[in-house]
Amino acid sequence: MRVADTVAALCVTLTGVITIALSRQLPYNAKFGPGAGFLPFWLGVTLVILSFFLLWNALKSARSAGSDADQPAPFLDFQPGALGPWLVFFISTVAVSVLFDHLGFFLSIALFMFVTMRWVAKQSWLATIALTIATPILLYIGFVRFLMVPFPLGPGTLF
Repeated sequence: MRVADTVAALCVTLTGVITIALSRQLPYNAKFGPGAGFLPFWLGVTLVILSFFLLWNALKSARSAGSDADQPAPFLDFQPGALGPWLVFFISTVAVSVLFDHLGFFLSIALFMFVTMRWVAKQSWLATIALTIATPILLYIGFVRFLMVPFPLGPGTLF
């Protein structure tokens, strides 16, 4: 597993470097805001940074001679009772897609965060409410105000 983690981290690093190199061929800025190269460039940078964390964890686990009990659970771990959170996540994702036009982006995302944080991630009420409020606000500031991207705010509106 450690060899696979190391190889995966190196593949993610390579993907990030290639993404950065190819994004440099696109314009970074445009008259209206970020250009076509903005998102791929920062996506590549993010991939490279996250791949270093993957590589660090793979090398750290290679040094420690821990048992299988120390290993994290697999991503798709369908043990008894594990299907419930996945079902809640799937239903909430479909509900956000259906309600998006009626409620707008930010209210839909707030409801999605509320459901997934509380019943899928099983976070405390305080963390759930804090992230339910903070996520749409940060998305609004980042995308609508900073990047000037229009978003549907509610029924029939586009800001």
